[in-house]
Amino acid sequence: MISNNFIENNEFSNLDVDVDIEFFVLSTSICNSARINTFCCIISSTDILSEKWKEISDNLNYEYFSKYVPSDFERWNNYLVFVCLDSLPEELKYEIENDKFYMRKIVLDLSQVEKPNMQQAVREILDEKLLLSNVNLSTEKKRNNNWNESLGDYSKSIVLEKISAGRDAKSKSMREIWLNKLLGINK
Repeated sequence: MISNNFIENNEFSNLDVDVDIEFFVLSTSICNSARINTFCCIISSTDILSEKWKEISDNLNYEYFSKYVPSDFERWNNYLVFVCLDSLPEELKYEIENDKFYMRKIVLDLSQVEKPNMQQAVREILDEKLLLSNVNLSTEKKRNNNWNESLGDYSKSIVLEKISAGRDAKSKSMREIWLNKLLGINK
């Protein structure tokens, strides 16, 4: 099933993360073989989060990879989301989110959100943060060439010659030919 946002996924309800925390999984499918799973743990205080986040991460990793065989895409697109119901120190958030071992981690301070609305709040944040649901790409094709007027001569030349900034051999060759032409060098 392909979806445009995160939905609750009960497929992983038998994962034993920690008895003392509320746990749920939200997933979305980019295409048939590409699913993003977010394992969400609601933690009541920063003290508990600080004390248990590594243990939870280790337990979840063991449980998940021993019981499920994720696709290659899923292997690298799993998130462990810690939802803290307490005000969160930036240092702790930084420490946890910079630990990329097993899975990427996201720490959310939802101390202002009512408990019954927690899952919906997490879903909306993940839709925005991971799926960029707040980005609207216009399908309307407009041509605005006014930006071109503010460019210098060299920039206009790059635009006219359609010089790419790519790293491939063809792009590099195009830039070299353009520079040699500009400098009057014949090769």
